[in-house]
Amino acid sequence: MQVVKKQDWNLNNNQVLIVAASWAESIALNHRMYICQNQRNFQSSRYIAFYNDGKIEYIYEIVDAPYSNCTLENTPILLTLDQLDIPEEPRQVIYIKPFLKVDPIINDTFDKNGKSCAFVQGHRYTTLDRIKKAKKTSELIASPDEDV
Repeated sequence: MQVVKKQDWNLNNNQVLIVAASWAESIALNHRMYICQNQRNFQSSRYIAFYNDGKIEYIYEIVDAPYSNCTLENTPILLTLDQLDIPEEPRQVIYIKPFLKVDPIINDTFDKNGKSCAFVQGHRYTTLDRIKKAKKTSELIASPDEDV
């Protein structure tokens, strides 16, 4: 299996990809990469933020398009993470660098029954301007007439 770089990824924007990430945030902090399911479909984004433990604190700049089909054999940097028990199946890797630490943006999301729920369960998007100003996750959501 050969590593494949996503060809139509555009880094010239202010979009922030927000991912649910307890395990992934520690990898980002220590190894400067985001690892997820192989060929996961994301919109082109210049930044990535990690929603973990009910808050967002770290924003990273994405330095290159995502790479799919990454394995321990064809992506040697993954071997440095062996203590983290990375699954053997192919993964997608996005290389990142630290960009901004914000005061924690606290989750204030509720489900239809009024119970607290996760702001991100897979992924969602916002803008860098919104993330810089937000104190609560509800402030990250664009109104229906806005572009994200």
